[in-house]
Amino acid sequence: MEKTVDTGRANPTYSDYLSFGFVPLPCKGYALKYNSGKDYKTAKEPAMSGWNKPGYSPPTLQKIAAWEKAGGWIGWKIPEGVHAIDVEDPQAIARVRALCQALGIEPAIHVTNNGLHFLFRNDIDLPGDSGMFTKCGLKVTYRSGGKNYLILAPTAGRRWEVWR
Repeated sequence: MEKTVDTGRANPTYSDYLSFGFVPLPCKGYALKYNSGKDYKTAKEPAMSGWNKPGYSPPTLQKIAAWEKAGGWIGWKIPEGVHAIDVEDPQAIARVRALCQALGIEPAIHVTNNGLHFLFRNDIDLPGDSGMFTKCGLKVTYRSGGKNYLILAPTAGRRWEVWR
């Protein structure tokens, strides 16, 4: 990502996300109304439809705080021009790191509960959300800016390794 946020902080704030163009959306989390069984996969689902349509009205910081207090999570729509590669296999993570280093690429790196998100700025228009095997044999899921969302730190114990 082009701007660099103070890396002395462990994680950016929600205001930082907003300033980079991320758009918040309420996700089910462990809110009793939506996910009383505390299923992790269900927790990551949006709690409402329409978040990806023109005219979507995102929650304010105050509404986000109230949603989280009720057990909900916050997802963040990825800004246009930013793409996330979700990698879970430790060997694939090591390979992506090595490829980035060899190519002189320094992506933002978000630590999830199961792996890493590598975030890149890119003008290529990719389809929405897709799991795939890359030409070099890595299994990844990519999420395209303007079309997909991620659950980001500090939700569910997540954190940033590198925030750029």
